[in-house]
Amino acid sequence: MINQKQLTLKLDLRILGALESEAWCTGEKRNRLINEAVAFYCRYKDARRADRVFKDPDRTKSRAELQRWETRWGLD
Repeated sequence: MINQKQLTLKLDLRILGALESEAWCTGEKRNRLINEAVAFYCRYKDARRADRVFKDPDRTKSRAELQRWETRWGLD
């Protein structure tokens, strides 16, 4: 059963260097690291959308944590 699709992409050299370093340090394949990164990105974007849709005051703590995380990693 085929559960992968071949893609072609262009990475900035800085990002490629970081990917190569991570693959070398962890011993994981680049494909696995890229899959994990894309899955994380999709979960992150879903969380952002949910945070904007549900303006529940009880979610203030999670909203603040998300904003701190975004600031820390330069994603805001």
